[in-house]
Amino acid sequence: MKSPSPPWWFLASAVVICGALNTGLLEAWSRDPSNRYGSSAFMVWAAGIALLARPPRGPAARLPLWIAALAVCVAGQLGALQVLKQAGLAMLLAGTVPAVPSALIMLAAAASWTPAWGWLASTITGSPWDSARPIFALGCFVAARLLAGTRRRMP
Repeated sequence: MKSPSPPWWFLASAVVICGALNTGLLEAWSRDPSNRYGSSAFMVWAAGIALLARPPRGPAARLPLWIAALAVCVAGQLGALQVLKQAGLAMLLAGTVPAVPSALIMLAAAASWTPAWGWLASTITGSPWDSARPIFALGCFVAARLLAGTRRRMP
């Protein structure tokens, strides 16, 4: 007997909801000088997620994580906390990566596209490390891909 697959429509709906709640990212990337490369980092990160993502197996394999990500995103909207909305979006998309270590690396790489990166870098160092964002996202993708490749070969 074939086990039920997780509802694809739930993931699609959650991505639309979290994406709609994060439209403020576009303004931050375009207007804030410390976030100029945030959109580039997001594109690199999202491409990495797309390359690593696999259809989930088993009965609703990642459904609890997707529900938690949606809840974090909605909590961010209710509390007007942008960082929670961004964390929810990152959790949701990184939750499509099947290997847990690779998913955690890609979740950490999501920091590269958040406005918090620009704020922390400019606060700590005095000058933003904005151009390092896409490089960090790419480096995390390569590490996640290498880790996923070695896990597949293990018995």
